[in-house]
Amino acid sequence: MISVMVLDDERIIRQGIVKIIRENIPEVSAITECGSGEECLSYLETSPVDLLLTDIRLDGIDGLELLQIIRRKEWNMDVILISGYSDFEYCRKAICYQAYDYLLKPVDKAELIRIVRGYAAQFRTRSDFGENTTASQHQTVKEIKKYIRANYQNRLSMEELGERFFLNANYISQLFKKEEKCAISVYILRIRMEMARIHLEDCTKQIAEVARLVGYDSPKQFTMAFKKYFGHTPSEYRRQHGNEGHNRKA
Repeated sequence: MISVMVLDDERIIRQGIVKIIRENIPEVSAITECGSGEECLSYLETSPVDLLLTDIRLDGIDGLELLQIIRRKEWNMDVILISGYSDFEYCRKAICYQAYDYLLKPVDKAELIRIVRGYAAQFRTRSDFGENTTASQHQTVKEIKKYIRANYQNRLSMEELGERFFLNANYISQLFKKEEKCAISVYILRIRMEMARIHLEDCTKQIAEVARLVGYDSPKQFTMAFKKYFGHTPSEYRRQHGNEGHNRKA
């Protein structure tokens, strides 16, 4: 659903626009009206909307200034400008600031409905695309995690993951960090360390074997990584948690 703000210093005009939208655009779930640019800006600071319809000529902060502020602040908001005939070229220039569209005064009901309905359809398409993209990203990260858990004992690189999932290595890195709040290297280390603890509890396995099983060629490197992660060496962990039923081969 779409939230809308209508800004015009003429109360009758803005209330007329609000009435038309409420009666004809069911996708609009909330609609607010303001009488000045300053009032509108103050409202948007704390309660952003999806679509702003604003007159260009206002006392104080006018519609074009407001549009520039919105773009400078990088608010995710679309703007439809409303202009008198004498402002028509001025309104065209405002398109350079990425106004969604413009309306001429006196506002034609059919044209207002056409433009806002078109925006609603586009908004719905964007929302559906965004939801599909998010779902796809979640699934991609899920598959990456599954692959890491199945191959943590091997050398894993971003290039390998990129080739495996047909994605750019940098994109995978950024996506994983966005979804999991940690780098892929951190996740790989976490899996290796968790598996190392499990292997160490089986005292029939030597430390060097455990190192190899969790992806380390060098027992020394494994010991250093394990101690840094857990605060004690593999041997110390084994003495505390090793299976007493087996002979220790540390």
